[in-house]
Amino acid sequence: MPEEKSKRSISTLWVFLSVLATSPICVIFLYLGKPGSARAGWILSVVIVLAAKVRWELHDRVWFWPTIILISLVHLYALIAVTWTSKWIPAALIFPFCAVDGIAILWIFQLIEKLTSSQTAKEEP
Repeated sequence: MPEEKSKRSISTLWVFLSVLATSPICVIFLYLGKPGSARAGWILSVVIVLAAKVRWELHDRVWFWPTIILISLVHLYALIAVTWTSKWIPAALIFPFCAVDGIAILWIFQLIEKLTSSQTAKEEP
């Protein structure tokens, strides 16, 4: 069990690499003249990457990557549909929204995993 927990943990290095890997999203929105969307898109993409890291043991399942793509598209729609402010917002106000978003993504993974495992159990004689 301790090995499984260490695989699912997120280190400071993982957070740094996630922020670095998703930085082009920020650059794109800044280039388009949408600094509020730049920050929101960057934060939302980091949440998606970290949620995928937490459930990385599912990456070889057929449904995992389409789910990541669908979640990303929903977030992209939110970035386009909502007018995001470029004013300073304290991290203490941003973090609860990120936590709820991350928990929702992890819940989606768990739900799909449960649905697909129950279908597999029914198919096996």
